[in-house]
Amino acid sequence: MSDLIDLYNAIEKLKQATSFDSLIREAVAQVRTTLGFDRAGLLLYDAEKKQQVCTWGTDPSGQEQDEHGFRFPLASHLIMSPNDAKIKVDFNTALYDKNQPVGQGWLIQAAIFDGDDCLGWFFIDNLLQQKPLSDSQLDLVKVYSSVVGQLIVRIHAQTALVESEERLDLAIKGSNVGLWDWKIDKNHTYYSSFFKNLLGFQGKELPQGFEFIQNRVHEEDKEEFELCLQQHLQSNSNILDIECRIKTNRGDYRWFHLAGQATRNAANVAKRIVGSISDITEKKEAQRMIWQHANFDSLTGLPNRRFLYDKLRKLISYSPEHNSQVALMYLDLDMFKEVNDKLGHSEGDNLLKIVAARLKKVVRNEDVVARLGGDEFTVVMCGLKNMTDIARVANQVVEKLAQPIQLSSETVQIGVSIGIAFCPGDANDIESLFVCADQAMYRAKDKGRNQFQMYAAI
Repeated sequence: MSDLIDLYNAIEKLKQATSFDSLIREAVAQVRTTLGFDRAGLLLYDAEKKQQVCTWGTDPSGQEQDEHGFRFPLASHLIMSPNDAKIKVDFNTALYDKNQPVGQGWLIQAAIFDGDDCLGWFFIDNLLQQKPLSDSQLDLVKVYSSVVGQLIVRIHAQTALVESEERLDLAIKGSNVGLWDWKIDKNHTYYSSFFKNLLGFQGKELPQGFEFIQNRVHEEDKEEFELCLQQHLQSNSNILDIECRIKTNRGDYRWFHLAGQATRNAANVAKRIVGSISDITEKKEAQRMIWQHANFDSLTGLPNRRFLYDKLRKLISYSPEHNSQVALMYLDLDMFKEVNDKLGHSEGDNLLKIVAARLKKVVRNEDVVARLGGDEFTVVMCGLKNMTDIARVANQVVEKLAQPIQLSSETVQIGVSIGIAFCPGDANDIESLFVCADQAMYRAKDKGRNQFQMYAAI
């Protein structure tokens, strides 16, 4: 009974080991002090399984030996698989015979398996004392060796897991991606350290519950955020994929991409979502600048021809449903060429900027003021019920642009000729609408400039 208690206490102490080194050092010490045998050690296969290496052990006198202590070729009969043994830890007792005379000594080797992979051997021998083993001692050695083998496998798995987590952590840091984990039924959330860093919460504990993220989503993005989330929770989307602005701990809003996937129970109810988050502010800004360059005039900041055509297509397609007209005002500045030739292109550019600003002040917020190029501008208005509304705005434009304009070098005065056409009243497509407005604009020039003309009146 005393031997069993000592063995139990020894095994409990072994379980506290956190590394191969600490485990084997403790095991070797226990073999000598608790079990009363001469020597123990760990022999591991090298990567190619061509030789065994004594990772740690003692010589018969008790002196420690590191991996340089001894190294020898691997005998083919020592390469095993679990199928070769009735138990995971198999014993090579060829050198042991309890009936042999004292003085021969013995060696027991326990194969250590991790699944189908044999990692190596844990060995115990008794060469100095040269005492045969009793059946009870042999049972103790088997139990002890089996436990050591299982602990080696556990540490081997833990080491591999730590290495895997370290690689994952490095990969995550290298990709600038944070991780989050939402256990839906308990509303419990985990946020990785890099997740916190992205939102400016370095080293801080974040509140439990996914509401922490939901409440920080920009008001303009909340509706789509909630829609995407609910669609994924209801299994209407395979992947949660959201781009939105989230308020950081610094008080500013940045663009983030949230991706995730739910795990579901047998009833297809989402129980958990594990996902990632990445800061895409720079990407969004680059996209905005590309879109801005493609759709807006760089000089005046007004929409360009491309933007205008896209807007007109949408308005023309919507107008029949709302029983309303789309009005196109085509503007050509009077006397611009003379000012540009006299004062130079720089002052001409300043003049165009002032014209753009004045036009935006005259029209409604929902109207579109665009620059087609040179001194040609357009105003698109929708939701109009009669021609009186457009005539009133056109008169305001003529009056506003007729007012003196202060440039850097001097004050100038210009005018504007405007042609107005309606869709579907005058045309049913964009190209025809522009042709009608252009003809009306030239009619305004022919009649003395600084006025507007409607196509229907030509």
